[in-house]
Amino acid sequence: MIDLDLKEFSSSMQQEQLSQRKSQRKSCLLIFEKKHKSAIDDISKNLNVLYLLHGSSHCGKTTILRDLFEKVKVDHLESVFLNGNRISTPKIFLDGIGGRNKEKGRDEIERTLRGFKDRKLLFIDDFDKMLDILGKDFTAFLRATIQKIRIGVVVTVTTQSDEFKKTIINYKAPFYRFFMPIKIEYGLEDIKFLMEKSGKNLTEKDREKIVDLSGDNIEIIEMLIKNYENLDKDISRSINRAIEKQPSVVEMFMLINNLTKQQKGIVETLCKIIIEKEYNKEGASIKDIAKETLLDPQVVRTQVNRLKEKNIIEKKENRLFFPNLLILENERIKLKEEHTY
Repeated sequence: MIDLDLKEFSSSMQQEQLSQRKSQRKSCLLIFEKKHKSAIDDISKNLNVLYLLHGSSHCGKTTILRDLFEKVKVDHLESVFLNGNRISTPKIFLDGIGGRNKEKGRDEIERTLRGFKDRKLLFIDDFDKMLDILGKDFTAFLRATIQKIRIGVVVTVTTQSDEFKKTIINYKAPFYRFFMPIKIEYGLEDIKFLMEKSGKNLTEKDREKIVDLSGDNIEIIEMLIKNYENLDKDISRSINRAIEKQPSVVEMFMLINNLTKQQKGIVETLCKIIIEKEYNKEGASIKDIAKETLLDPQVVRTQVNRLKEKNIIEKKENRLFFPNLLILENERIKLKEEHTY
């Protein structure tokens, strides 16, 4: 039953995202080209570059990496693109880069990578996940080989993921400070740029709200811009309109952030406190949440800190906490529907 529900939910999400993908691709690429033209030129012209694109889930990293790959292929047809999340063994990695003699193992991997020098670039999506799966020994071997041969590699990683912390920013990790980092993120000027492209006007205050609640998720940014109307007094109407048209988007947002059932329960409780209790309009304390959920305050504090890292909850003044506005408005709509029936 659970598998069926997940499949139906996944199918629903895919249907809703299909119509947005073209504009999402365009948006993240337009912003990347605007902000990182020198890096694009460097990757297009040099075959020994080392770049790491890092950002949150659904910020457009894979789309940007794929676009860079297509640009490089124009002049260097044999360049290789790997989906790191699907590489579970060194043999699969060897197959991916075009190796032939499986008997020689790492010697064949090194020989094959030598064939990249001055001829083609290697692009690896979800590089951190691949390294975590293949282990420390292979990671050390790969780093030493890339450095020795001096081939060009461009990769993506997910900022704040466990794999990222373990394989990239850990000072003991082989790839620590190995690449030139480029952070994929969206600030006030980026939102303004996209709004102007769409022929829409938005106050700086509401642009700040989009930045805060999106967590650099380009799909959510696109969704809010698409549903914004110039007559709206603030972004809240855009949020309501977007959620009503695409109710699964908030579930997708929570799914992307890998929330546990307990974390979801805490977020939903926090929203209900804000919505239903007049004195909590500015936020709720750890004590308030613990009282409503009957959880130990220390458990609530631990989970709230984790939710802050995921951009699901923010800390306000006087030790109060407030939920992501997108999630809050979704809960407000759900409660309204419950009271209607």
